[in-house]
Amino acid sequence: MSKQRLFIGTFISHSDQQKLASLNNHKNQLEDFWQVKVKMVKPKKLHLTWLFLGEIEDELVPEIVNKLKNIVNQNKICQFTYSNIEFWPNNTNARHLVLTPSDISTSALNIREAIESEFKENQKFHPHITILRIPEKAKMPLTLPSFFPLETFLPISHTIDNICLIKSNASESNISKNNTDYIVQAQFELTI
Repeated sequence: MSKQRLFIGTFISHSDQQKLASLNNHKNQLEDFWQVKVKMVKPKKLHLTWLFLGEIEDELVPEIVNKLKNIVNQNKICQFTYSNIEFWPNNTNARHLVLTPSDISTSALNIREAIESEFKENQKFHPHITILRIPEKAKMPLTLPSFFPLETFLPISHTIDNICLIKSNASESNISKNNTDYIVQAQFELTI
């Protein structure tokens, strides 16, 4: 039986992808400042993950699609405003630099609760957009340098007008080469 690595997510808008793409101009400066290599997330891959499903057998995908269709039919368009930037899990052991929302709307929480209910998951929801990965442990706690242009891209208003089932071709070798692709398997539009 064949399997697919799947997650439920929503991509950010093309204009916000382009805004965040400008951070690539600071990659070398960040590496020098932090004394560690970083991997910028490709703009077309910037997304919010509602739920990571993992390795799913192909014959189960239609059932997942039907569950997502039901979730979308019961929920409305919502929005996140990303106004914070954080090192995850923390600045001493940083592996990711992420954008996080200042607050989470009731509508967004309703979507997440519906997903948890349908997929029998009970993971704490930490909405975020990963903008870069730090594959090696830094030699010191990381801080944001003064040259990092926060004001040019924050806040980001992310309108959640669809929910997608997304396939990742991630494997250890692809991840280490920053060579993963995301393929939308199904996309469902939320209504106002």
